[in-house]
Amino acid sequence: MFADFDDGSCQGIESGGQRSRAKVTGKFYHSPPNSLHVYSRMEDWNGPVWNAGSYLLPGNTYTYSAWVYHEENSSVSFRLVMTVNQFGGSGGDWNQLITKNVPRSTWTELKADYTVKTGEFFFRPSLSTWPSTCEFYADDIKIVLKSGTIPSSDIQTSLMSVKDAPKFVQKDLLIGIGAGNTVFQDTTGNRQALLVKHFNSFAIENSFKPVYILDYPASKANMGVHNERVALDFTLVIPYYDFALKNNMKMSAQALLWFMLTPDWFFRVNYDPSQPLAGRDLMLKRMENFIKDVMTWSQTNYPGMVKMWVVCNESFDPNDSVNTGTTNPYRVRNDNWYKTVGVDYVAKAFEFAQKYKTDSDLDLVYNDYNMESNATKLGYVLSYIQAYDLQLDGIGYQLHTQLSSPAISTIKANLELSKNDNRVKGRNLVVYISEMDVQANNNSTATQNTLGNRYRDLIDTFLTADIRLKGISWWCLNDGYTWLTSNNSQQMFPLMFDINNQAKPAYYGVMQAAGGL
Repeated sequence: MFADFDDGSCQGIESGGQRSRAKVTGKFYHSPPNSLHVYSRMEDWNGPVWNAGSYLLPGNTYTYSAWVYHEENSSVSFRLVMTVNQFGGSGGDWNQLITKNVPRSTWTELKADYTVKTGEFFFRPSLSTWPSTCEFYADDIKIVLKSGTIPSSDIQTSLMSVKDAPKFVQKDLLIGIGAGNTVFQDTTGNRQALLVKHFNSFAIENSFKPVYILDYPASKANMGVHNERVALDFTLVIPYYDFALKNNMKMSAQALLWFMLTPDWFFRVNYDPSQPLAGRDLMLKRMENFIKDVMTWSQTNYPGMVKMWVVCNESFDPNDSVNTGTTNPYRVRNDNWYKTVGVDYVAKAFEFAQKYKTDSDLDLVYNDYNMESNATKLGYVLSYIQAYDLQLDGIGYQLHTQLSSPAISTIKANLELSKNDNRVKGRNLVVYISEMDVQANNNSTATQNTLGNRYRDLIDTFLTADIRLKGISWWCLNDGYTWLTSNNSQQMFPLMFDINNQAKPAYYGVMQAAGGL
């Protein structure tokens, strides 16, 4: 992995901390013409982070390095840190690889080795200073193999592309994945090639979530302009759009409103975390302007690129005891949108999204998990759609399932409710399978064959159910990096391709159901 920022993008490097920012600049650089400017740091740990993912193999030694620069009046203590998750562990194991005193106005290299241990699977290197929160610059960030071997990961060019399976083509489906840094930072190009060969669309995995595009320092610097209209920075997402444009792919966008990755400061008076939550009228203005500006940027700069946009994500929670009774009969989640706007915030979000939709073939979607298995949760969503005459085009079923549950019959029945339930009948809602994977916690032949059969049955169900299916997307590209591994603290093998981009029985199960064998 190598990031020199010379193409004008952050190249997948993100800024840690809800209010810190990182942007490419030509003011200073170690190698021309650019470096990464890190600023608005509120705590000493805030700084640039990059996902090494789970592609670092046990027994191999990797060298991490970065050049740093600052303009403080005296030297500053910089540190190169790596957070590592371990199988069976909780949280991250914090490793300080090197601490170095960096003189003022001098480019200085931080460099250290790390040998991957058995049981380690997720790596997030970062740069920070201690105890300072000063601004600084970083350039020529590298992770290189020092000793060990990396198995071949050439893609199988002779395989039929998943997107070209006859039944997928017949229905003109978007066939995609959720793609993040670990795909686009692959210096071999193999993961990008696998993406382009087998899929015709992708969703930006995290970098399009609000926390990554809301610009805290710019908003705070001019509250007269930004109190009702937060400042935005699309630096992290532009490379994804450009990749899709270059490779003739379409995109799904996730998500405008999601409680998990919307920073708390956005909901506060004066964007000040120490102030109370803002009132309904102000938050409705912030919501409308945010939706307007994000959608307008996308549709103006990349018209027709996004085909499915998740407007609200995971907004209902039947198990939240706070949200019961007549004031919230639909179990809208007790998040900051609910606390500031109220139970109708989902309806208002879709109202604004429809108002600013200019791409005629763009679907505005509500997206959630467990709706394929939990009829109670799905019922709250359908009742809300009816009660508020929700202006949506479709429903996104995430479809994170087990090897044997929920039952295929249950999945089919709940999918078909999107079309046939009396609460939405006649709306002609479309369906997206938006984030699919199947938990498989070992790589044995038996388990992987079972996974292949499960995918065969799932795909067959999607294709034959009485629904208006528009797209099927997996969440992550291959077994080398999947959110299920980090979420379960054990290595998971849930996808069609293994860590070296080779097709598994899951691929053949999908292709069998889709007429590709």
